[in-house]
Amino acid sequence: MNLSTLLQTITKEYHFHVYHTTPLEHGFRLETNVGSKYAFIWNQKEQLQRSFYWREEVAKKGFRQIDRFIRTRDGAPFVQINKEYLVIQDAFDGEQMAYGSAEVWERVGQICGMIYIACVESSSTFQDQQQNLPTDRDQPFPLSLVNLEDLTLMKRKLLAQDNMFTHLVHLHWKELEKRWKHAQAIERASHAKNSFLLFYPTLHLEQWVMLERGLALQSKNRSLLQGLQGISEFMQEAFLQEEVGLEQVEAFLTGFESTSQASLEEHYLIMAHMIYPRTFMRILGAYLSGMGTIEESVEKWMDECEKQEKLDQLYVWFAERIDRLREETVSL
Repeated sequence: MNLSTLLQTITKEYHFHVYHTTPLEHGFRLETNVGSKYAFIWNQKEQLQRSFYWREEVAKKGFRQIDRFIRTRDGAPFVQINKEYLVIQDAFDGEQMAYGSAEVWERVGQICGMIYIACVESSSTFQDQQQNLPTDRDQPFPLSLVNLEDLTLMKRKLLAQDNMFTHLVHLHWKELEKRWKHAQAIERASHAKNSFLLFYPTLHLEQWVMLERGLALQSKNRSLLQGLQGISEFMQEAFLQEEVGLEQVEAFLTGFESTSQASLEEHYLIMAHMIYPRTFMRILGAYLSGMGTIEESVEKWMDECEKQEKLDQLYVWFAERIDRLREETVSL
């Protein structure tokens, strides 16, 4: 969608006037007579609908400083133009979240818990509206993990090569395979029963901004992750920050649990996503598909190994925390 079509559509469909536009990767930032907005172009309708539903559910639960889809003059949450969809959202301009504040992390956790419940509820709404989708709500969350056949094929392809990167991978393969199996075992043993249609938004630290009236979430990206992968990856990203330690993670989980009412089984699923060596698998996949050179792959692999040293502290701590939760559950 070009800029001329965008502006004509906004004039026709929305209640505000645009004074200035700044191009972005997937759309534009708009300066309007009612404040700053973002205009994004979406291509996948199902992803768009899910993203709309969970935002609406979160707003109903009381957190309104989130980039909801602004309604058109006719009340629609987006505008379809041919095979593209135009979405307008508020732009929040604030300061970076205070990473070292346990109080702030507890609030972030509360909001993430609200989003999780909203995703569960909105997934049910979405499922009810899709007549052609299965309705088995007893299926566990899929971890979206590489299966054993693919893992074996990946190993065979790597063993057939001899260079600096494959040699490095060979040194770590036993540990990678061990973590892969451990994650699979935890997922199977968790017995968590939830709708497999649940998708949680990908959240990053830079999306949380501090405003005068409190915390806001500018979740501009469109990525959705299945089940509790989003929570797991967000915790890991946070823990890698210099200012974030176990005190902040504990505050985050306290907040998350207070609003999500996450079960012990769901904690196991978070753990499974933590243990699964997803970032390493992505590097391997990129290399084998020709998207990464030997030098680039080595650099990325070594960088992930360095991060892993700190993340392992989080894994051990979280496992011990789950053990305490299990003991409390049994004692009841």
